[in-house]
Parts: sequence; structure tokens; C-alpha cells
Amino acid sequence: MRLSQRLGERAELNQQVRVEKGRENAFIRQTVGVDLALDPQWSLLGDFELRHDTAGNGGEGRTDREGSVRLRYAF
Repeated sequence: MRLSQRLGERAELNQQVRVEKGRENAFIRQTVGVDLALDPQWSLLGDFELRHDTAGNGGEGRTDREGSVRLRYAF
């Protein structure tokens, strides 16, 4: 599932959720990000991602977190 919402003329909020289910476990991945247009050729992209595996850590579940900020130039 992917959702997005414009936040004014220069920004957009994005959310993506992905679920995979098997016989023994489930894997869930959720990403929330903001895209900001700084200039016609420059944009700033930031996101935060959670990944959860129900079979990780000996069956107790494991959640990994990751964030990033990128500066993009289109030429």
C-alpha cells in the first residue's frame, strides 16, 4: 500500500507499507518519507524505515530501523 500527500507547492509526504506472510513468519516493512523541492534541479529526500520479522531473534521478533537524508541534483 502506498499513500502520498502534497504539503504545499514544494513538499510531499510519502508512506509505503509492505506485508509478506508465510507459514512460519511475517515480514512487515514501513517507510515514511518527505520529498522537498529546493529548486527546479535540486531536491532533498528524507525517509525513515522500519522492518519487522516475526521469526527474527529466535522467534521473539526483530525490528530494524534505518533513516536517510539525500540531496538530489537533476541535470
